[in-house]
Amino acid sequence: MTRHIVHLLCKTILMALMMTGGGAFSNTPFQPSHNVLTSSSVKQRVQHLRVLHDPSRALGVEAIAQLYRDSAPPVEPSFNRGFTSDAVWVAFELSRHDETSPTEWWFEVEQPLFMNVELYEQQADGRLAQIPGRLSSNLRHHAFDYRVPVFGLKLTHPRPNTYFLRVITQTSMSAELTVWQPEAFVKHHANVRFIWGGVYGACLLIVLFYGIWSLWSWDRLHFVYMLYVLTNLMASFFSAAWPRQFFPGLGEESFLTWTGLWISMSVPISAFFTFEILKFRSELKWIPLCVKGLSVIFFLISMALILSGRYSTAMPIIQFYALNLILFSAGLAAWRAIKGDRSAQFFLMAFGVFYIGVAWRFLKNIGWVEPNFWSNNAYQIGTFLHMLIMSVSVFAAYSRLRKDKQQAEYQLEAESRLRQEQATFLGMVSHEFRTPLSIIASTCDNLLTESGLSDQIRTRVEKIIRANKRLIALMEEYLSYERLVADSASQLHKTFDLSQLTQRIVMDVNDQEGPIVQLRTTGPVMMLGDPELMGVALRNLIVNARRHSPEPEAVKLRIERQAQEVIVTVTDQGPGIEPSEREKIFEKFFRGRNALSKPGAGMGLYLVKSIVEQHQGLVQQRNLVPQGCEFVIRLPAL
Repeated sequence: MTRHIVHLLCKTILMALMMTGGGAFSNTPFQPSHNVLTSSSVKQRVQHLRVLHDPSRALGVEAIAQLYRDSAPPVEPSFNRGFTSDAVWVAFELSRHDETSPTEWWFEVEQPLFMNVELYEQQADGRLAQIPGRLSSNLRHHAFDYRVPVFGLKLTHPRPNTYFLRVITQTSMSAELTVWQPEAFVKHHANVRFIWGGVYGACLLIVLFYGIWSLWSWDRLHFVYMLYVLTNLMASFFSAAWPRQFFPGLGEESFLTWTGLWISMSVPISAFFTFEILKFRSELKWIPLCVKGLSVIFFLISMALILSGRYSTAMPIIQFYALNLILFSAGLAAWRAIKGDRSAQFFLMAFGVFYIGVAWRFLKNIGWVEPNFWSNNAYQIGTFLHMLIMSVSVFAAYSRLRKDKQQAEYQLEAESRLRQEQATFLGMVSHEFRTPLSIIASTCDNLLTESGLSDQIRTRVEKIIRANKRLIALMEEYLSYERLVADSASQLHKTFDLSQLTQRIVMDVNDQEGPIVQLRTTGPVMMLGDPELMGVALRNLIVNARRHSPEPEAVKLRIERQAQEVIVTVTDQGPGIEPSEREKIFEKFFRGRNALSKPGAGMGLYLVKSIVEQHQGLVQQRNLVPQGCEFVIRLPAL
């Protein structure tokens, strides 16, 4: 039932192709005649075939010869029956053109997957004699057998010789029948072995290279590509029956099992590789997941049928699904390519020739394309060209990536040198600025102690002190930001005690004018990071809390360890943060309405957040009731 459905669907596709001008599928009839062999033809296709089916597989050649004489089956131009469990007999006639034509010819069935092939010749006295299978040892021109069925023929008289070919196979019943002059046959197959040996050798090198590369780089794309090349290489290798030439003892069932395994496995691997190239947005991830899952299901169904001995049932199913997968993938890629997706454009270029080869071979297997050199080798040729394009593209992408990496390294090195020079310069500037600013601050403080200052002069001095403090805050925040940027590239982290670091900061801050900071800690709290940057973050957070907390209210600072986290909590009694500003307080240069009248550059909380995130931590803020604000820092502990 499945086979009939597949044939019906493929016939519909073929009719559509023919209606659009598919001249490659010509059905031009041949007039009944026999095949005449001339000396000028070193190879000649056998046509004018009469095909008979034996569903029971029990009829002998005598019964078939009698049916041939009685019923005279219609003449057909080629031998193409698709998948069938029948024993199929093909009757044809050969004759020499004249006495000068060669008497010795080799008859070839150009289908290497045929394993049960018999050829009979009708003798002059009417008897039917079987011609020895393949070539007898005295006719072979080399030490090994050919991978295709070949029979030696002798045409000693000019009258037509009648032959009966019997084929039983689980594979597609489709083959081109040809006769050769022996020398031309040997030369042709020597060239075929040489060419395909080079092709398979190149593909094997690709597999080895990308296998080693994927293990070294742990790159998913290269690993999937290696599996993709391997499965298609083995599917091509087995479908061309090359293992039979190297392993003559390989039985039919074992050979077909391995062939079906590689052909079936290539389908889900191709689906996985397809969607490694055609990336989908997160909301469309279900599309590749469904296609991959469906491909695996068809693979399992196919393998179950093959292992149960039903190869001829499994192959139409998996090949029909593969054809639909090709149409879906090509259509999807074309749709995205039209929209300017470069990965889809590359996909169409690289996979197009492969898809044509697979589709052509499939149509030939089900009997809708006549067997010839191109249809017989379409899959192998398409696979090789596809792998060649893919390998060149991957090499080009790798070379481009390596060049970009080198340029990035050069740029990073130049930026690092520039950053180092900038840090040195800023250090010098910082030192030069701190000295005069400190002199201004101390001088203003001394002036305020003078008892004879007028109110007007005292007001001006206080204004100078506020401006000086604002300038100091701006410089400290900017220098802290530059330090953060410079140290983020180096990532020189070490183990330190956060409690001890915080105690030093609190002692330093409490020596300055403003609300007192009360520290509560449970003892040493060890963590991994940059103690100087963490000091900048804690100092900024504490200074920010003191700036907004009214005196004599204290700023509370608590450090504790909970499980694998270090938690730092800073609480003030200020007015809190406006709800409309809470999402912006960690942005660079942002200052809320409550901070506009106080010194600062809007960098403090930005630095806190950046430093905490650089240490794989998290900082959060919430307003307290009835007043106050709380900042919580969570950091990974040792």
